[in-house]
Amino acid sequence: MAHDQLYVGGRWVAARAEPVPVLSPHTGDPIAAAATATAADIDDAVSAAQLAFDQGPWPRLALADRIEVASGWASPTSMLL
Repeated sequence: MAHDQLYVGGRWVAARAEPVPVLSPHTGDPIAAAATATAADIDDAVSAAQLAFDQGPWPRLALADRIEVASGWASPTSMLL
């Protein structure tokens, strides 16, 4: 993956803004670069998310199925607490 891309609508797309450096908290030296989203990039991502929600399976899933899926989201992060 290039450092100037964002994941939008299930694919990598070029960000409209320049990447920003990621600095080491220890040394302050640049260690990587990260893509930066513009307002237009965010609008594209929100539109893609809305389309995926409206046309995807989630709104048609039974409540029990949604709970099962969502409960899995918390499991990895609960180990960090």
